[in-house]
Amino acid sequence: MVFPVPDSVEKTPPGPAPLNVETQRVSEGVWYMTGGTHHSVAVEFKNYVALIECPLNDDRAVAVIQAVKKTVPNKPIRYVINSHHHFDHSAA
Repeated sequence: MVFPVPDSVEKTPPGPAPLNVETQRVSEGVWYMTGGTHHSVAVEFKNYVALIECPLNDDRAVAVIQAVKKTVPNKPIRYVINSHHHFDHSAA
């Protein structure tokens, strides 16, 4: 059975372009996540990852989290550490 797609769905413009997250290894188990105005640091521990800053907004936070999961597979992000209380540093 085929269902028609409503015009409002078919004519909806595409969403925003994916956010770019550049991952640079700083040292063993430490990565600097850049690409945009706000940056993050992922630190790998024995059983988990801590993410320092997950900033700006939901889209940026999701992109950073995906980059961490790709960089350090099979370890959960257990902690997000914010450097300060401003809204643009606490999007997670």
